[in-house]
Amino acid sequence: PPPREPWVDGPQHESIRKKYIELRYRLLPYIYTAVEETTRTGLPLMRPLFLEYPSLPPAIGGGLDEFLFGRDMLVAPKVHDGPDSYEVVLPTAGWFDYWTGQRVDGTQPLRVNPALDTIPVYVRAGAIVPQQPVIQNADEVPQGPLELRVYPGQDCSGSLYMDDGHTFAYLRGEYSRRQFTCSVTQQAVTVTIGAEEGAYTPWWKDMQIQVFGIERQPTTVSAGKEDVAGWKYDANTKTVTFSRAATRQGESISIH
Repeated sequence: PPPREPWVDGPQHESIRKKYIELRYRLLPYIYTAVEETTRTGLPLMRPLFLEYPSLPPAIGGGLDEFLFGRDMLVAPKVHDGPDSYEVVLPTAGWFDYWTGQRVDGTQPLRVNPALDTIPVYVRAGAIVPQQPVIQNADEVPQGPLELRVYPGQDCSGSLYMDDGHTFAYLRGEYSRRQFTCSVTQQAVTVTIGAEEGAYTPWWKDMQIQVFGIERQPTTVSAGKEDVAGWKYDANTKTVTFSRAATRQGESISIH
């Protein structure tokens, strides 16, 4: 008989479901922004690989079980029973593991065998993904800063769109839109927060910015001529984390 998955009790099932429901709430800024893009362009939130990477061979671009979630996230679920590992093909060389933050070499197919509670998720090198603290329903106001996860790479950019979520006031300019970019040189990684567009005031007062792929501890983090206080470097995840007050003006922050 074919191998069977290990028996899982009710509490473990509940824990796994809770993990991904909370992830969905954390990703609401990314999801809402992508859905607003859908209303303007028709591009779906869930995308086959060939939609963003049309030069891929048909067997890869449209024939795999993996899919894009928005432009910047790739999901590679295990869809077949059994304990065997399976292959994940990344469409370009530069990606990061969403769960660990580690850079992934996508030049060759990956062989993965995730734990029962883990769905492999990868983020495009060059993505800037907005997130929020966990909430219990979509109408709850998050408590804490807006989170920006910056994954340096080519075409490094991201965006964020917000409105009240209930009315047509956005048609009268009651919305908030920001663009984000980052650039990499031998001396620094620079994250640029664009000026806010629209008249809507979003819920966050601060932004927590986490930059991945920083191989060595920086000497300074600065915004113009101002040193950024309180930044932290994590050598295990190779990330730099710092906070900025949310203003309507834009600014650039450099990690040296």
